[in-house]
Order: sequence, then C-alpha cells, then structure tokens
Amino acid sequence: MALDAAKVLIGTADQQTTTGAIRSGEVVSTIPATFAAAETAANALSDSGYVSEDGLEMGNDFSTNDIREWNHNIVRKVLDTFDNTLTWSLIQFDEDSWKQALGEEYVEKTAATATHGEQLHIKLGAHLSPVQSWAFMLKDGDTRVILFVPRGQITTLDSITFNATDPVAIPVTLSCYDDGTGETCHIFIDDGKTTTTSNP
Repeated sequence: MALDAAKVLIGTADQQTTTGAIRSGEVVSTIPATFAAAETAANALSDSGYVSEDGLEMGNDFSTNDIREWNHNIVRKVLDTFDNTLTWSLIQFDEDSWKQALGEEYVEKTAATATHGEQLHIKLGAHLSPVQSWAFMLKDGDTRVILFVPRGQITTLDSITFNATDPVAIPVTLSCYDDGTGETCHIFIDDGKTTTTSNP
C-alpha cells in the first residue's frame, strides 16, 4: 500500500450556515447504493442544529463465541452478536433537537404571541423515539463522507447537565438496525478528485 497523506481524513461536519450535518426522517424505501443516491436520500431528511465539539463517535461491538478442541485450544471464533451505534450531543436546546432525540409526538410547540415567546413542552418518559433513516454528513477539504443508516433508533438519552459554564447538551446514542440486507450502516466517500476529459 502506497503512502498517501490525502487519505488521512479529519471528520469535520459538512454543514452549511443554516443546515446541520445530522439528518433524520421517515425510513427510506430504497437503500442507497451510490454516493449520489445517498446524498439525494440525505437531502430529503430533516437536519439537526449544532452538535458539540466532541463530534460523532461510531461504536462497533463484535461479540464472538470460542470453538475449542479437545485440549481446550481455540481453533475458531464465530460471530455471536454485532452492535453498531453512533453517539453525539446536540447543543441546540430547541424543538428540532428534541424531536430528533425523542420523536415528534413528545415535543409540542406553542407559537409566540403578544404576551409570551415561543414555548416548548418536552415529554420525557418510558418511551423510545421511532425507527428512522439517518444521514451523517462529513467533509475534509474536497473529500466528502456520508454515513447512511437506513434503520436507526435513538435508544439512549444520557445525563443532561445544567451549569453556568457549558452548553446544555442533549447526548444521544443511535442503535443501527439490520436494514434487511444484513447491513446496519453504509459509508459513502467521494474524494472530490474529478477527471478532465479533453474533446477530440
């Protein structure tokens, strides 16, 4: 393998001035097979606000069982379970962040009037958010990366800290489920290096 510093990537958020890098919405009917298809599917999802400086963390837990021979030596390992998760913290304490963390039915908004500002009613209880499709948009220079999860569900809402020195963050963990093809997450990469075709 040749050394190529251009392939050493940094996972910064691919966000615009008004568009967040983490998107979610109804489960897609067709699983993207190309970068272009993943980008189209991602653009149809609703985006989040700001994410904390800790960024996005992917967990991959392979649990195996040992097969031992007569003398107890391991001769093979077989896969028992696989757990694929994505973890991040939303730092916009607003309607869209809470809907992403809990689901739309647990967040109610009342519009501002002459006597009060916009109001939110957030309902925390023994319920999980719905299964949705998710897209995580990353970039490094010309290189762009899309992590696409066809079927994912927020299954952990960690402790929320209220203090005078840090943003109030909503830390969540997404469990990535089998999308029907045996896969849980699809990673698409475009290095941004296009070819130039000369005219004859």
